[in-house]
Amino acid sequence: MARRFIKVSLIFALVLSSVVVAFLTDKFVGNKRRKLIYFSKITSIFSKIILRVLRIKVYVRNYENLSKRNANYFIVSNHLSYIDIFAISSLIPSTFIASVDEVGDKFLLGTLAKFGGSVFVDRRSRAKLTEEIEVIADVLRDGINVVLFPEGTTSNGDRVLCFKTSLLTPALRSNIDVLPICMKYLRVNRENLNSKNRDLVFYYGDMTFFQHFWGVLSLKSVEMELIGLENIKINENLTRKEVAELAFNSINLAYR
Repeated sequence: MARRFIKVSLIFALVLSSVVVAFLTDKFVGNKRRKLIYFSKITSIFSKIILRVLRIKVYVRNYENLSKRNANYFIVSNHLSYIDIFAISSLIPSTFIASVDEVGDKFLLGTLAKFGGSVFVDRRSRAKLTEEIEVIADVLRDGINVVLFPEGTTSNGDRVLCFKTSLLTPALRSNIDVLPICMKYLRVNRENLNSKNRDLVFYYGDMTFFQHFWGVLSLKSVEMELIGLENIKINENLTRKEVAELAFNSINLAYR
């Protein structure tokens, strides 16, 4: 119990600090592009610290695919938990495409996402889709990494869910290459991940955020793997469905 309260106190202080820093950045940095770059870097720094507080270790495979200079990517990844966001952000300063109902209303995730410059989309509204796609394409054109979880939700880890294709359009509009990433969880409390302990880190279905996060705070350790896969070169002949298929096959193969 003491471990939980120590972690809660530290994370509350981190969130408060990140909000203050982001607020000051928003107030004193006028250029939109620079502001998003600062937001993504601030979020990356705080994500690293949060992972340390939660005692989550991220192993990286194929790091060279994540660290190419003078290049930004439209990053797509499978999605198992809100922890994925911290893991990706800690390694690659990015702007995330976040669902209003799944992230925007959550205290910790919503706060970090809003002040991290995330682009919020309402997947239930087709009317807003065109506008949201153009906003995301503009962020990519500005040289900023954008992360999408194309499954549209988290899963229980049995398989990679089929990708929704609509929000892959910004990669084609901006002519920015797609970088697939595969997320895997390896061990919880030093035990190999299995059907009995996976729900301690996987967040899906009817789980409530606060109840699940309270459980994460009690964990002694979590080990996960982030695999940088070969990027998909965007060209005028590719359709969004073909891009989705290429990304899915790459991530699915690595996950299996």
